[in-house]
Amino acid sequence: MLAESIRDELVKVFTVPQSEVLAQCVVRAHDALATRSDVHDLRVAMTALAEQQKLTSAEVHDLAEQQKLTSAELRDLSHTVADLADTVRTLHIRTDKTAGWALEWVVGNRLPAYVGRQIKRCRVVGPMDVIESLENRPAIRGLSDEDLDQLRRADLIATGVIDDEKIYLVGEVSFTADNDDVLRAARRAAVLRKVGERAQPFVACDAIAPISAELAQREGVWIIVEGRILTPAA
Repeated sequence: MLAESIRDELVKVFTVPQSEVLAQCVVRAHDALATRSDVHDLRVAMTALAEQQKLTSAEVHDLAEQQKLTSAELRDLSHTVADLADTVRTLHIRTDKTAGWALEWVVGNRLPAYVGRQIKRCRVVGPMDVIESLENRPAIRGLSDEDLDQLRRADLIATGVIDDEKIYLVGEVSFTADNDDVLRAARRAAVLRKVGERAQPFVACDAIAPISAELAQREGVWIIVEGRILTPAA
């Protein structure tokens, strides 16, 4: 068919719909024995269509480039957000650590006042001082490296007197005490009991969940919240 033959040639340059329209125009012009004016009009139409095709292609190209730019901007924005999130997490961790150290300092300085009704002559001591004081005792041979490490990592250790008997206070300090804090305090106090010392575990905090408070009561761990002892019985 003439139309199909013409369309097949035109499609090499134009889109299929455009080629079909042009092919029909050419066939109609041929069938009507196109005049010079008709041929001129056809050429003008074809030229205009070709220019439109170029414009459309350019617009598509521009749109693609804009899409690339948008994608790149989105990637950059995502990287920026991710970097910002990392920075916030880092600052949050550093703030928590700094606040934790500050709370340990406050509790360490005020512990004698906090436990004054239960413990006499309370004095905060360093974990290494405690370990060194135990070195000459035969019972220390029963302590494992893990036991000694538990003592080294205690947040606070203090000595005092209760019922005319020496006692150690072994504590964990946290803004919001949880089960882990309770269990760590109990475990570290138990190390001193292994060598025959009387030891009372405690957690000092601003708040504690009810489930952790119940665990503390079962484990015999004192809870000190904002300077008040909630469970004073050992």
